[in-house]
Amino acid sequence: MSEWKEIRRPFREALISGFNWSSLSLVLRYHCERRLDRITAQSAGFDTNVDEVIEDAVRNGWLEKLAQGALEENKQHSGLKATVPLIMAGVEAEGTAYYQGDVFNVDDPQRSDSREPGTSSTTIIQGDVFTIGDISGSEGIAIGRSSSASVEKSTHGEKQTAEANGGGPEPDAQELHQRLVDEFNIEELQDLCFALGVDYEELGGTGKSAKARELVLYMQRRGRLGELNEAIRAKRGSGDQT
Repeated sequence: MSEWKEIRRPFREALISGFNWSSLSLVLRYHCERRLDRITAQSAGFDTNVDEVIEDAVRNGWLEKLAQGALEENKQHSGLKATVPLIMAGVEAEGTAYYQGDVFNVDDPQRSDSREPGTSSTTIIQGDVFTIGDISGSEGIAIGRSSSASVEKSTHGEKQTAEANGGGPEPDAQELHQRLVDEFNIEELQDLCFALGVDYEELGGTGKSAKARELVLYMQRRGRLGELNEAIRAKRGSGDQT
């Protein structure tokens, strides 16, 4: 049985060559019960759109629906005919663990679960992104093209996460959106995006509410809702988020 990490690239290339924004939107709507514009922004470019769709499908366990739907909508595509049966065979044998098994942690087997201050783990995600935790106490290093990794950093024994939410539960996306709409004007929203390293013009939608929604979705897809919450707090106080 072929491993997912071997199939991922040819499957990606098949989606890119076999579809465009409109046709891929139909695949997601009718076969996956999802909306493409809720997963990725069209302005990001179709290659990136496909990467983010695959990433979401792997993370949330609907890759087989994506694969089946793509083949049903483009039955003559040689790349899909070659890769989709392999994906389905893997899922039939192992379930979603077939492709979600690429997300795992690598720790020193000699080290106990309670690591000493200043240490962190190495995380590998989908074969594309991993973090290296420097056991000497320096910051973790994120390597790879995807920003979906939740990067753990250890500095002088203080463990921080990319979510920056103080270790509490993930902030509510709808509440964050409402705060952005109620408390920020367009210029302030642009400044917030700049501070977060997000290109405001690349966000989908028009108008403040739509841009705010796309910003929240963008941060949510990348595991950065906590970071967005902290940025809002810094500019407007805690509000309803505790």
